[in-house]
Amino acid sequence: MKVLVCIVLAVACVSAGTVGPLAEDFADFQKLVPTDEIVLIAGEHLLFDSKFRKAKDYLEGSAFKKFWSEAIKSPQFYAILEYLGASGIDAVAGLDAMAKKLKLADYDGPVPTVTERSFSSFLNDVANAFPKSKIQALIKSKIASSPAFAYFYGRITSPAFNVLIQNFLNAPELAAGWNAMKAAGVNPEQIISLVKSVTGSA
Repeated sequence: MKVLVCIVLAVACVSAGTVGPLAEDFADFQKLVPTDEIVLIAGEHLLFDSKFRKAKDYLEGSAFKKFWSEAIKSPQFYAILEYLGASGIDAVAGLDAMAKKLKLADYDGPVPTVTERSFSSFLNDVANAFPKSKIQALIKSKIASSPAFAYFYGRITSPAFNVLIQNFLNAPELAAGWNAMKAAGVNPEQIISLVKSVTGSA
């Protein structure tokens, strides 16, 4: 169930690496995360979705741990951390908080399928569980009322940040790891699309 923990903790770990006004802003978003509903969705997929179990096993296995260790040492990943740091977030603290819970390396510098399901359909179910209109309304409110949040949101939705993400996803030295992840049914670009869908930044 670590894959579930990873998704549920995503917002919490961002908050863990944030201080000042942004910490209060993120706390308001945490209240909108439908944790209980996500737990139920994950439980259903765990029972009836063989592709979800395959993806879960990959994310809990040694191959992903090895790739994680390589990915967080890449210059492309460091560029993302540096950019987020300039946006007001101690991303390393948040990253290490999540890694500790998932037993991943810290950053140092056969039940039959009832219907056709997959990790991809799990992400779609999770995306549908989020109260998008409330989250997007809160984003607009925070942009208007919180200079720190407005600055942060402007930076993470900018073309410059997208370039950093694409550089990381397309880094030649990480290609084998990304391909293994996709072969296990985990598409990082779909996870990014989920976030954009929920926040209305797509």
